Amino acid sequence: MSIGFPSATSAPSGITALPSGAKRPAFGTLYGFDASGGGGGGGSSFAYSLDSTFGLSVVPSLHLDASILDGSDSANNPSDGVSVSTWGDRSGNGNNFTEATNQPTFKASWLNGKPAVEFDGSNDVMSDADFFTSVDFSSKDATMIIVYQPTNDTSYALTDTGSYSGDDRTYSNGNLYSSSFLNARINNGAFNEKYPAARSAATFGLRIDNSAETYKIYYNNRVQFDHTSYASAHFQTTGGAMKIGCGDSSYKLDGFISEVLVFNTALSDDDFNAVHNYIDAKYRVHQYNNVTGSYALNGSYSTTVTPVIHLSAQSNLFKSDGATPADTEQVYRWTDKARGYHAIAGNAPVLNTNQINTSLNGIYFDGTDDYMDVFMLGMLGDFSDFDGTAIFLFEPNSDSAYEPVGIGGSNSGRLYIGSSASYVDVFRNARLAGTGTSGYFSSTGVQLATVVSNKTANTYKIFKDGGSDVFTSGQTASATAAIFDDTKNMRLGSTTKTPSHHLKGWLYEVLVFDEPLSNANLNAVGNYLSSVYGTSYTDIT
Repeated sequence: MSIGFPSATSAPSGITALPSGAKRPAFGTLYGFDASGGGGGGGSSFAYSLDSTFGLSVVPSLHLDASILDGSDSANNPSDGVSVSTWGDRSGNGNNFTEATNQPTFKASWLNGKPAVEFDGSNDVMSDADFFTSVDFSSKDATMIIVYQPTNDTSYALTDTGSYSGDDRTYSNGNLYSSSFLNARINNGAFNEKYPAARSAATFGLRIDNSAETYKIYYNNRVQFDHTSYASAHFQTTGGAMKIGCGDSSYKLDGFISEVLVFNTALSDDDFNAVHNYIDAKYRVHQYNNVTGSYALNGSYSTTVTPVIHLSAQSNLFKSDGATPADTEQVYRWTDKARGYHAIAGNAPVLNTNQINTSLNGIYFDGTDDYMDVFMLGMLGDFSDFDGTAIFLFEPNSDSAYEPVGIGGSNSGRLYIGSSASYVDVFRNARLAGTGTSGYFSSTGVQLATVVSNKTANTYKIFKDGGSDVFTSGQTASATAAIFDDTKNMRLGSTTKTPSHHLKGWLYEVLVFDEPLSNANLNAVGNYLSSVYGTSYTDIT
């Protein structure tokens, strides 16, 4: 899917531009262009075109792209489910990967409808027997970027590139044992932030710079591991073959790989970011966007901090073909206004136009199986203190048990159940057990839920339409925010761990912050929503 964007002097319609004075993330923008003027656009001025929009100043040593499986023409792609004996190198260097016996399979439509190659986690491995004979890595510089998605695989590797003979693991229950391009692996390398969700689509990145003596591992263009001087002493390739779908002989990948790019240089920031912008545009695997500073909710209201995500039903809604949905059509992707992150449909809800305040949209979830996921939310903000704020405006349609937005938690959290209790678990490892909410949330009507988890204050508060928190002081204690593990993405229209207790009703706006907001910021959001949707709100004091 390709979305047409305006020139690099403005953000796309419906996406909030950076506030005045705010720091733009190092990789440019999430809007499909690179304002730095280098590495972000395609065309003949670039040494290598990723597509018609994005290009690079250097040619990769290897580029495997499942969208062009033979490396030459997408028209030659096989049908869904066919075994893959050869994956052709589209870089023009002829570094094709093959497998004669235990072949992975071609997935014709994977994330965002783009193809991928599926590995079974048992014996599917592909290799190029003379890759490291053909490509010169004597400078001890390397870059590798891989688009992939594990399938319930809690310990796996993606490639075999280093000479170390032990078990290389890109991911192992929150740690890594990386020997990529090394003769001795890095043991128990804990990720700096939240580790990649085992069921989430992700972009793996590795940059080794011998002159700077850095060995950096990224997920979704966010540094997760930085081991400074290790690579210079231990850099060593296999001396021959490169493999994909495994790390040496063990921990084979159970999941999908759609693209692999390898360079025998440490890519510049411009080129590294151009690849990630290309991936976001193609697969909607969002990339880290560290926007900071104040955030304009609209022309009248703002917060002093930028949300991790801000979804509004009034903008940035897309069908599976990239077009804007009409009334009653399915919403496949919902892109946020603050940083360009995406909610992707597990089972697509539908758009209802003129749903509220005579002219405004709502996203309708049917209460049976509709939900949307925001992959790897824990990595996209700074949730290292395990607290945050979630604010969502919703309207149940005669629904007696629901949780409109799930973040962390168990598989049975519910903001509302009947008329007297809640089992809500937003930002929590364990749900609240039958907490009384009589007179607050209900089965019908537009309602604003504000959830504030504060580890420092040891409080967990929920507000309905502002005012006072709905719980007594004894019920606000012991707020334990959930760790974002392999089954806990952010989920819209359902609880998080498993898609149960589906919302029957409409979502209008969702805002998530990676800190407990001040009352002033909470009221800014509440009054903004009230002004837009005509709903009731009382200032929190």
